[in-house]
Amino acid sequence: MSKSKSVTSYLYLIGLAIVIIGCFLPLVSTKIGNTRTVFNIITKGNGNGVLRVGAILTFAGAAFGAVLCFIKVAQRKLAKLIALIISILGGLYVLYNIMNSGFAKDAIKVLAKVTGATPGIGLILIIIGWIAALLGFFTSKD
Repeated sequence: MSKSKSVTSYLYLIGLAIVIIGCFLPLVSTKIGNTRTVFNIITKGNGNGVLRVGAILTFAGAAFGAVLCFIKVAQRKLAKLIALIISILGGLYVLYNIMNSGFAKDAIKVLAKVTGATPGIGLILIIIGWIAALLGFFTSKD
């Protein structure tokens, strides 16, 4: 009998792959065509230091978690959980700092109305990827 892995054993990897893809797509969709992505924030310096650190953590955590699916390390399950947590905390850190600065809070509301800003496909994919990876982590048996 051959052992076949269920979909849940691959759900963690699929979720992190979705997060990585989401990092290359626009985070916010506007009428004026803003194309700010996680990868642009990291490479082009399209943001301050806080945004870069959070963006690096988001991308690197997802990439490291995906690599852990293919290599054997001691405490593999714990390392995969830490990589996922780093990715999620990096993204939440960026979101928290953008939304809680006094001036930015009001400016974001005004700009959202003026430009018709809505969550972009990148942000949606990143969130879906995190949820899929969490489900995959907690339902897999390896």
